[in-house]
Amino acid sequence: MMLGVIAGARTPIVPPPPPGSITLVDQRQDPAGGSTTKTLVAVNFGAEDPTRVIAVLATGAGADHQVTGVTIAGNAATLGARTNTGRSAAIYFVALPTGASGDVVLTVSTTNIFVRTAILALRGVAASVFDSDTLIDTGGFGTTFNKSVDADDAGIVLGAFCGNNKNATVAWTNLAEITDLDPNGFANERHSTAGSVIDSASTVSVTAETSQTTGGSLVLVSFAGL
Repeated sequence: MMLGVIAGARTPIVPPPPPGSITLVDQRQDPAGGSTTKTLVAVNFGAEDPTRVIAVLATGAGADHQVTGVTIAGNAATLGARTNTGRSAAIYFVALPTGASGDVVLTVSTTNIFVRTAILALRGVAASVFDSDTLIDTGGFGTTFNKSVDADDAGIVLGAFCGNNKNATVAWTNLAEITDLDPNGFANERHSTAGSVIDSASTVSVTAETSQTTGGSLVLVSFAGL
């Protein structure tokens, strides 16, 4: 006996992925000293989504150091890009469609580092690097930090900046500011992050303009749209 198609039956409609979006879901700061492993407990990851990517933007300062690894809810995160100077910035990420919260563990190359983290939930992008670039200025006399990356149609570009002057506020060109903060306590850095959904494939020139002269590090990572 042959089975026919039931009259009026319809093929299930699978909704398209949500449009690209960036949400700041958590941010933390950790004082210098102590262990080279820094655990951020019960970090909020925001609403679950099949396209959700969690990105950790870590900025910090210390003597010739870098953030050497990140795990997010027990998953080894992928390095987007990082610098390794006295003022450093790094972007790590992992696909994480489920889970409301979890620990984020940072490994750093020296205990003498102050780390501020901005944790972002990205939606509608692939969990892979489309393009990236970095800039290091140790001179301490600059106010303009500029790099360009290729961006995909409906992709996302993220930027993280750390400068050696906590009073030097940061203005971003071609990316929307997410955070711009100086740390509490003794450290003399400015920590700033930014990101935008890019409407069409293009080369995006990103500038972090500081209000006062400072040495600093800029890192940019571009994600492809789905």
